Order: sequence, then structure tokens, then C-alpha cells
Amino acid sequence: MSSPAFAAPLFIDPRPSLALRALVVTGYATATLGLCALGPAWALACAPVLAAAALRDWRRTRAASALCWHPDGRWSVPRPDGDPVILDLDGTTVVTPWLVVLVLRSGRSRRRVALARDAVPAEDWRRLRARLRVQGAALAAGRVGPR
Repeated sequence: MSSPAFAAPLFIDPRPSLALRALVVTGYATATLGLCALGPAWALACAPVLAAAALRDWRRTRAASALCWHPDGRWSVPRPDGDPVILDLDGTTVVTPWLVVLVLRSGRSRRRVALARDAVPAEDWRRLRARLRVQGAALAAGRVGPR
């Protein structure tokens, strides 16, 4: 470990994100306007698909389940039965100042967790981004590719 702060597990318990919901609404409103510009036939033909995609993405903006990043580099997500799912950080994880998309893998399956800045307490957000910058790249580099 490079820092004593990294020796403790990092618990992330996100709230629903207003920023992600605003992004979904803006994106689908723009797509709807684009379809309307193509003509009413296109708008009517594509409306059910667009509505289904918008609903799916709106539901994805709900709060993600709690996560724990352990000092050994593994992540755990609790299951309803009490046993956690153990996951590894993938190298395709995205870190920006306002959004982190964690790509966690278990065998061949991948789980993507989008965390917006407004969904995570400020101190946890700072610690998550710092830990991803310092440890995340090294951990992911050793585990990228099929197992």
C-alpha cells in the first residue's frame, strides 16, 4: 500500500443522481427533436424504441447498490442473501472529475456502475478518485483480459 489511508476499505453507498437523470432527459429530448426534424413518419416509427430506451436508462439512474473496495484491490457488492459478490476492477474503468464508471468483472461477466459526483458524499468521492488514480491503474493492468 502506498498510503495508510489506502489500507482501510473504502465503502461507497451512492444516492440517486440528479445529474445523471438530467443527462438522460436532455439526451432523449435531443433525440426526440432530431426524430421530429426527420418527419412525422420517422418520429412515429421510432417513438416506441426511443421510449423503451429512455425508460431503461431512467431506471439505471437509481442509486447503485453499496460497494466496498478492499485493501487487496477486490470489490464486493452485497447480495440479498447476505453473501457478497467479489469482483475485480477492469482496465476500462472511466474516471472524470464529475463521473466515474466502474467496470467490475467476475470471470467473463462485467458489471458497470456509474457514479456521479452528486451521488457520493464529497469525502468518499475524493477518496475514490484518488485511490483509482493511484491504485486502480496498477490493479486493472494486472487483471485486464480474459481469465
